[in-house]
Amino acid sequence: MHAGPALRGVDDAPDGWVRRRHMGALLLIPRASAPKQVRATFFCARALGCADGRRMIARRSEQRRWLGAALAATLLTGILAAVVSGFPIGLLIVGPLIAAVRLSARQIAAVGALTLVLWLPFGLASHSFLSARHFAALAVVASGGALAVLLGAMRARADAERTRLSLSVEREQLLLDAGSLLDTTLDPSESLRRLARLPVPEHAQLCVIDLVDEEGRIRGAAVVAHDSGTAEGLARLRVEQPLDPEGPHPVARVLRTGRAELLGDMDRATLASFSSGDEHLAFMLDHGYRSAIVAPLRARGEMLGALSVLRMRDAPRYSESDFTLIEELAARAALAVSNARLYDDAVRRRRASDFLAQASVVLDSSLDVEETMRGFAQLVVPNLADWCAIDTLEGGEIRNVVTTHRDPGKLELADELRRRWPPSPDAPTGPAAVLRGGPSELYREIPEDLLQASAADEEHLAALRALQMQSAIVVPLGARGRRLAALTLVVAESERRLGHEELHVAEELARRAGMALDNARLYRERSQLASTLQSSLLPPQLPRIEGLELAARYHAATGEGNEVGGDFYDVFSTAPARWLVVVGDVCGKGAPAAALTAMVRYTLRAAAAERVGPREALLRLNAAMLRWRREPELRFATLVCIEIDLSSTPPRATLSLAGHPAPLLLRAAGSCEPLGEAGTIIGVFDDPRLEQCMVELSPGDSLVLYTDGVTEADRARVRQPEGLSAPLTASAGAGAEAIADHLQQIAGVGDEANLRDDVAILVVRATGLPRAERPASLRAVRPGETARAR
Repeated sequence: MHAGPALRGVDDAPDGWVRRRHMGALLLIPRASAPKQVRATFFCARALGCADGRRMIARRSEQRRWLGAALAATLLTGILAAVVSGFPIGLLIVGPLIAAVRLSARQIAAVGALTLVLWLPFGLASHSFLSARHFAALAVVASGGALAVLLGAMRARADAERTRLSLSVEREQLLLDAGSLLDTTLDPSESLRRLARLPVPEHAQLCVIDLVDEEGRIRGAAVVAHDSGTAEGLARLRVEQPLDPEGPHPVARVLRTGRAELLGDMDRATLASFSSGDEHLAFMLDHGYRSAIVAPLRARGEMLGALSVLRMRDAPRYSESDFTLIEELAARAALAVSNARLYDDAVRRRRASDFLAQASVVLDSSLDVEETMRGFAQLVVPNLADWCAIDTLEGGEIRNVVTTHRDPGKLELADELRRRWPPSPDAPTGPAAVLRGGPSELYREIPEDLLQASAADEEHLAALRALQMQSAIVVPLGARGRRLAALTLVVAESERRLGHEELHVAEELARRAGMALDNARLYRERSQLASTLQSSLLPPQLPRIEGLELAARYHAATGEGNEVGGDFYDVFSTAPARWLVVVGDVCGKGAPAAALTAMVRYTLRAAAAERVGPREALLRLNAAMLRWRREPELRFATLVCIEIDLSSTPPRATLSLAGHPAPLLLRAAGSCEPLGEAGTIIGVFDDPRLEQCMVELSPGDSLVLYTDGVTEADRARVRQPEGLSAPLTASAGAGAEAIADHLQQIAGVGDEANLRDDVAILVVRATGLPRAERPASLRAVRPGETARAR
């Protein structure tokens, strides 16, 4: 044996030799051109790697030397006897020598005795009967017969050695093939099939591999026989009549004890003692079960299953040497099966991890409950199951949120089942039990009796059978200590089996889905709260004012969350025929911004009730904000405040800016220009710089107020008021609604998810109605009230 570098091929070996790997070592054996007997002998000696192989070669060489010496001595004694007696006595020795070539020792002795009897008449013919010469000749003939017997015995031993050597080579080859499974494949199913094929047909006519599943049940994994009919029949029996782990079958006993068993001769009584039933017994008798060996498949301290080999009808019974061989074969094969299992487990874990990561992406992609659950269910099918259903318990009834199937046509059947036989919230198993706080449920198999127990009537049972359910899992979707829903996974057409590993994946999946579902629920509740609060900070509707046309737009920057924004607008009466129009932007978001917005709106309303101008109203607001500020965080606001006096002809608009983008005056004639001085933000300085100016409004003129969300809507640039004026002139003379829409289009305010900030737009258009035609209801509005549309 020569150790060397890693095996690359036949050409790496010296001339006349072939490299072969065995048990991690590199072997050199003669090429096919060498005599078969020499190759077999040398291979066995090399492959066994022990002193027995070398002793075999030495004995064979010694036997050949003795054979040559015996033949030469026999011929020499025959020639000497012929010279002494005058008769060729050596010819009488030819018979025993020929017999020694092929016959047994007893037969050779019989031939020698016959030769000795035949020599007696020659003594009478030579007148030397019972003489010294006659006895000498008889001794020579007897010696030749004895030598022939000795040679025959040596030849018989040589044949036996040859037979044993051939069997050793075959057995060693079997073990080598079993060891090669460690290097050839890591697929569990393929490993089992290859393992079952190894002993057939040289060492067995039938090989069966049974494995132990997660629940300790015995499952037939691979069956190989000398004919396909036998293998298919036994495989079917293993499915229809599985072995009882606590039963008397040899496989069950071996799995319990961990010790191999040799059944040297199996008669009818023996077969009947461990058969699974009449059909199993008839199968064994019909196929002539005769002898069997059952060996455990155990590796790394784990009992994986059992390997069974059987001989049938007239095949020889298994011996102790066969028993040892199969035990060794099972030991090596078990390691290959264990490696394949470990690899398969690693692959499944990686796939499960990838699947969970993908599921997390889907669950995080939306905060809409229904959309999240639909995407989640579509991911589960068909990756994990054929059916996926999510149910919740609402108002004492089970409500289905989503159901998905790999075949959309089956969804109608599921809907029909729920409509005609709605699930009971008091059911002891299934989604109802899980929703009430029960544990996860695993149904590796769904037998007929379970369907019958679940069916309300025969028609319901027929509908359940039509679903072809094979296996199922029900797990809770929960978060923060609450049961939110139940996830049901069902395997049907794919004929897979759900087990504990799939249960763990489903529970982890449900945990993530539950958290996503609860987050979506909280987001929806928060959005509803924010929407309600936001609505309370804006006028429920714009007032209908004779002489003015109003239009407003509001968009929250939903891309940053669902908190209450700080943008607002307001329109209210300060005196008969006088209206205050306000657009503002409060710093921050959420509850603090909402509180500050409310404070700003109602402070301005209180100031306007005292009939002060826009600048004075902003100064009072600044003083109030300075007094109201308690937390160290800076809170401020920007505003544009315009008072419109409809009692004058033409109407006049007096405005003051507090750090807010300048409003635009869009003339009916087609011009557009910003108004006012920027001023100082409100809520920071004790004496803010605020200016006030006045403009006259002709019929068709419009005041366009907006927040900085309009100027910052385009992420590529920040628009200045002058940048809005030019394109807005295209709307000159149009109605307030059209102007508001056009400004949105100019700013690119369309997709709310992409807004950088909240957007508020308010357009006030003068219609030119004479004062004499104004209704009395307009003049009756008290200061501080918001005019309502009638």
